[in-house]
Amino acid sequence: MKINLKDILGSLGGTISVEDDFVIEEIEIQSRKIIFPHPPQVKITLTNTQDDILVQGTITGEVELACTRCLEFFQWSFVRELTETYSKKELNLDENSVLDITQEIYQHLFLSIPMQSICREGCQGLCPGCGKNLNQGQCDCKQEAIDPRWEKLRQYLEN
Repeated sequence: MKINLKDILGSLGGTISVEDDFVIEEIEIQSRKIIFPHPPQVKITLTNTQDDILVQGTITGEVELACTRCLEFFQWSFVRELTETYSKKELNLDENSVLDITQEIYQHLFLSIPMQSICREGCQGLCPGCGKNLNQGQCDCKQEAIDPRWEKLRQYLEN
């Protein structure tokens, strides 16, 4: 997202408000595809301070995630606060300068996605034996809870 700063560079304390969609279809995080059914909404205010350009605002949107327990897809909403400071000296700003904050928006989007996405509290997940989604009912598998520390003894007694 590129923003032209020419309107605020000449006035100390000058601000620009920007509200726009950040077009992104899909990203991949740790081999997981993250799908955005609608572009996230970016609402920011840029302020010309003494030595910096201050960017403040929010990124809101929805992502489609696969539950890490049952593998069903679900919609997850997020709101992410955005605050960045750009040094005027490092940016070498002149009267027609454009500030590109695309990478910062991507970083904030990455930080918005949970590492473990669970579709709902109390999700039962999949049966480790047959793979049935336990949220849709119990399976016919025999559930035997064996303490792994006793597994060698069980194998010894079976022989």
